[in-house]
Amino acid sequence: MKLPYGVFIAADGTETLFDRSYTPIYTRDPDGKNVRRTSGWVEYASQKWFYDDSCPPWQNIKSARKCQAAVEAFVRGKPISSYWM
Repeated sequence: MKLPYGVFIAADGTETLFDRSYTPIYTRDPDGKNVRRTSGWVEYASQKWFYDDSCPPWQNIKSARKCQAAVEAFVRGKPISSYWM
């Protein structure tokens, strides 16, 4: 499974996780339901990141665990804002 680098947040609250290449991975409705794999262009109003170049998950176990926990929360419909930088 690819670990997310961040999340795109659409004006309507739809959230889309993206990887380090800014490629969409998963998206979900504003209520946290209807999680699905996604691809293509994503219209968004804001974006947040889970790590930066000082602590990438392939070099930092804490970042790797945080990214994995963010994915798990995302697919379960839980908030992910506590995982943002």
